[in-house]
Amino acid sequence: MAMVERHAVLQFRVVHPKRITNLKMKVSVTTTIFTLREFIAAQGGQERENIKLVFRNELMNDHLTLREHGIVDNAIISVLLVPKKTKTTKLLKPVTDGKSTGSKRKRTDDDMSVNSKRTKVENDCMSVSTTVTTRRETDCMSVAKESEPRKPKRDFWNKKCSIHKGTLVGGKSKNEDAVFSFQSEDGKVSAIGVFDGHGQSSFAAVSSRVSTKVAKTWFNMLSAEMPSWDVPTWKKNFDRLFAKMHEVVREQFVKMEMHARKKNRCPGSCPVLDERGVVRKANGHPIHGGTTVSISVVVRKENGEQYVVTAYVGDSDVIIAKKGKHTSLEVATEGHRAHNRREFMRIKNLPDEEYPVKLDLVYDVNGVKDPRLLPKIYDSSGELNENVKRHPSMYGLYSSNVRSEPATYAITPTSIKADRARLANTRAIGDFYAEQFGLSHTPDISIQHLSPHESFYIIAGSDGVWDIMDYGDVVGWIQDVTDYGDLQEHHLPEYLEQTKRKSHKFFGVPSAVDDSSLCIIHAPTSTYETSV
Repeated sequence: MAMVERHAVLQFRVVHPKRITNLKMKVSVTTTIFTLREFIAAQGGQERENIKLVFRNELMNDHLTLREHGIVDNAIISVLLVPKKTKTTKLLKPVTDGKSTGSKRKRTDDDMSVNSKRTKVENDCMSVSTTVTTRRETDCMSVAKESEPRKPKRDFWNKKCSIHKGTLVGGKSKNEDAVFSFQSEDGKVSAIGVFDGHGQSSFAAVSSRVSTKVAKTWFNMLSAEMPSWDVPTWKKNFDRLFAKMHEVVREQFVKMEMHARKKNRCPGSCPVLDERGVVRKANGHPIHGGTTVSISVVVRKENGEQYVVTAYVGDSDVIIAKKGKHTSLEVATEGHRAHNRREFMRIKNLPDEEYPVKLDLVYDVNGVKDPRLLPKIYDSSGELNENVKRHPSMYGLYSSNVRSEPATYAITPTSIKADRARLANTRAIGDFYAEQFGLSHTPDISIQHLSPHESFYIIAGSDGVWDIMDYGDVVGWIQDVTDYGDLQEHHLPEYLEQTKRKSHKFFGVPSAVDDSSLCIIHAPTSTYETSV
């Protein structure tokens, strides 16, 4: 069989003396850097010696290929047009604006197609040099070291956020939760994420872990740009991230099913991936599995502004608590559960031509297996079912958590006789079969601005925590353990063990104990004082 030559899609950021332009081209991964430089020089009417290519903050080697530089798919390369050294010193002007002279951005090469337009010019050149970042300095980069040393600008934030995370398996053999954290080198961007897998066990665990890896790559690629993003940009880029996670999970499901068919020597008559994008087993049954995602990002700007951006699908809630003697908290998420009226209206208003059959949102009832007998939460106008609301015990409802919220589900309607779905959430990554009925992987976004003169805790948890602990209980525990010092590494594992014991007592049987995960960012107050 002939080998198929692999190509990479390269995005070049060409730094001109007066402007920055972007170019894209598709190139074989066996192309040498020498050849690339010659081609770019010919296109721009430049001498090859005046063109430098920079990848991952390092000059690329002429004698190596793209593959040998680790580029096999998509990559961003800076093209530096180096001016001739003769007479350049006559054009120099000393830089006296006192701006910071360095900004490091860590780029990780991977196959992600998530891109973002940057809004600050100074970020465009930061991969070229760790000592030259502004447009004005770029004009003189060949002799920038000859300039007078500048005093670094004093940063408003003199202490970075601290991050703690933990996860604990519940009553199952495998932990289906996953957690992640990220912090930029300068501490301006700190992030946590909770991923609560559900569905068939192996696919649940894969959904949460694969999504975690995609999120990590996204932050490595784009964190340097995040402080400049406005609300629409956050929304656009988080939408892209969640769509990417969704597709990567689908690709992983396909690989797992193809491996299973090969191992069992059972190709089956049903394709692995059908025309709707549903991954199916050899017998034609859909694979059920997915994950919730809640990601919170703390952004701190040099002027003292700080805010929290939270993007989420599912019911892994995030709360923001102000540190102090009295509990003060805000819930940053509105769980995508069947009891959420906004979700009912979203599904109801989906176009009938694209969604002729839609999810039903119902109460769960002890002992009832037939979905036709489960009472609906809302009537057709979106009002709560008053009969059930007034007499919950008469209908056999039961509490699903310590807040006495009734158990609810999103299910395929009774007109679907086979391939039924029963989900606790109305949005998730994965769950491809339920998409045709209205399940969504598009996140909701919330933004909370935080005073720089107060300390805050941003707390993300899976329902293995929130079903058993009130929001105030978790905040109270943090206040107690930090009365005489900072949060320590051993605190989270101890608290998750306590949660597991309480869950066993609440639900009565070990198998009903859910996996529990908790991530915390402590954003301390700034002690910087502005001189008057």
